[in-house]
Amino acid sequence: MDDPGLKRQREPGTGSSMLSLVAALLMAGCAWQEPSAGRALATPNEPQPIRPPAIGQQWVYQVRDLYTGRVVDRLTETVLAVSPEVTISRLSDKYGVLPSEVQRPWGRYAQDAQWDRPLQFGVPAPAWPDGMGAASWSGEYRIGGLSDYRYPWSQTLRPLQWELVKVAAGTFETLHYTVHIVYAGPEDYYYVGSERDASVWLAPRVGRWVLRRARGVHYVPGHGGDDLDDAMQWELVSWR
Repeated sequence: MDDPGLKRQREPGTGSSMLSLVAALLMAGCAWQEPSAGRALATPNEPQPIRPPAIGQQWVYQVRDLYTGRVVDRLTETVLAVSPEVTISRLSDKYGVLPSEVQRPWGRYAQDAQWDRPLQFGVPAPAWPDGMGAASWSGEYRIGGLSDYRYPWSQTLRPLQWELVKVAAGTFETLHYTVHIVYAGPEDYYYVGSERDASVWLAPRVGRWVLRRARGVHYVPGHGGDDLDDAMQWELVSWR
């Protein structure tokens, strides 16, 4: 559920075998892992520092529907403020101005805006791995601008390997890691149990990911089983 209007964009007869595989993996509780996007690199001896945020930094992404293979949007993210929290504006060619991302401090989501509606965490959630060890985190979130009701959230960040990845914006040394999220809510969707899996290629010198793919599934009472959510890719096309 990463951006407005980008949910469950299935078409009859399109990718049925892939959909079945995605559903089977997620229902079995297995985190989805995309294959390597580039050439494996040796793990650095020292942790790679993430480029610190600065006002005016910008990343532009091409958004692709993985079910249909079509490019469906272009997303521009720009750093507007770095103190007392990092605020990143988000502009969609298709939907216009989207809710901002807020990190407090850098590397922790106070507001994660990659969803249909922004998620606000009482205790900021990790945005990327800290080192090469897998780490789990649990907390609560609420839907920004709606109510103060809080829903449970649990995520595991699992670093896989360093990779040299080529995308539209260039070639970058990246940390390939996965994110597995289990959450509940919101009430108007009547979600009882939902899961979201992402494969991410984070480039420290860019200060953000250069490639991200995410898929989801959720259970709605009365629907007779799990419903597939969207399957999307974000590829960096330019940055500054």
